[in-house]
Amino acid sequence: MTVLNKDKILDAAKDFIAQGKFDKAIREYEKLLQADPADMRVKLRLAELLAKQRQVPQAIQAYREVADSYTQEGFYLKAVTVLKSILRLNPSLLDVNRSLAGLYEKMGLSKDASHQYEILASAFEQSGKFEESLLMREKLVNLFPKKPDYRVRLAEAYQREEKKEEAIEQFEILAKQYEKEKTEPGRLIDLYEKILPHRSENKEMFTALVDLYFQKKDFRSACKWLEQKKGWVEDDPHLLGLQAEMYGKLNQSESARAKYQQLAGLYAQKGEIDQALKCYEEILALLPEEAGTVKEEVERLQAGAFEALVKRAGEKRVGREAAEEADRAKPPPEEKPTAEKPKAEKPKAEKPKAAPRATPKTSPKAAPNIETLLKAARSSISLFQAYQAAGLKEEAAAESAHAQEALKKILAADANHAEAKRLLAEMKG
Repeated sequence: MTVLNKDKILDAAKDFIAQGKFDKAIREYEKLLQADPADMRVKLRLAELLAKQRQVPQAIQAYREVADSYTQEGFYLKAVTVLKSILRLNPSLLDVNRSLAGLYEKMGLSKDASHQYEILASAFEQSGKFEESLLMREKLVNLFPKKPDYRVRLAEAYQREEKKEEAIEQFEILAKQYEKEKTEPGRLIDLYEKILPHRSENKEMFTALVDLYFQKKDFRSACKWLEQKKGWVEDDPHLLGLQAEMYGKLNQSESARAKYQQLAGLYAQKGEIDQALKCYEEILALLPEEAGTVKEEVERLQAGAFEALVKRAGEKRVGREAAEEADRAKPPPEEKPTAEKPKAEKPKAEKPKAAPRATPKTSPKAAPNIETLLKAARSSISLFQAYQAAGLKEEAAAESAHAQEALKKILAADANHAEAKRLLAEMKG
């Protein structure tokens, strides 16, 4: 039996490499491996030479054997280096990517592992292997349970596989995370809207969704949801109050009145008289002409309360109208100027004194806004009628004067304005 001189063969292989005779160096390493197939250092050198000679399949096979050996022996870092060498030769080898991800995970390198799992998930999806992709998505969520994007993609993968319950559970976990962090209200709304059709009895989530829409001032969306759950709304002062308020903000005054009336009845049943009276105050702030109808109900709840309630409602209405008018009068936001390149500085000169700005003059003949004046007149007439019903003579006289002043301004601009003429005649009569 011939005994190989390992050192002599290694020296010969090194000489062949130095001379660029890689084929001969490869044969030398193969001799050593025939004698000792478990020598991973020699096999690694062989793999490197095979790669240089563009014998890619053979190089990959040798690298795989080295990586497997290092992994079994617990030399994870060495195994990672070898697997990366394989991927440089052929990045599309998914089993190698999977092995690399598993090693990173064992080493506690979660970020590196997640990168590999992302590669695998995308590759499996592109090739239509959705079950394999789903497994990768699950691993990503296990590694980073608080990363929203991973959980959303997992939920979407469940939906694609028609695992609706699993998908909804993922959305619920993410919703609880956002609730706890008190962030991402927009995303939370999206999640609630995905979950609620499958959790139709979750009143707590339903209420949270309505509250979020209310905070966003998206009153139409909130009301749309409230209209779907009339049974819940009718027995819940919070939801019913929101619905009444939002109808008012949407200028659906009659709908708002009906809801406030209903809410007042709820509070009265519970003995919460002050809350019931506030509902009637809101009705009168929206519809002062309802004073006659409301008076009897208010006095039945609390004798002598009507006069003060009407006054508060009138002040509230006036305040709201003033705020609306101020909002309408605000100029549109100015566009930010486009950044320009800095110009070369000129020699400094003595600054001349700035001339005083000319105040823009408003033409005295500018036509008044008839629609605004007419709206103000109608509002004052409604308040006048409400104050009269409550016996508030001074307040009624002030609103009458406001109404007549607005109507006269309209007629000064348009002497034939039919509604203004009629309303002024009624006020004077």
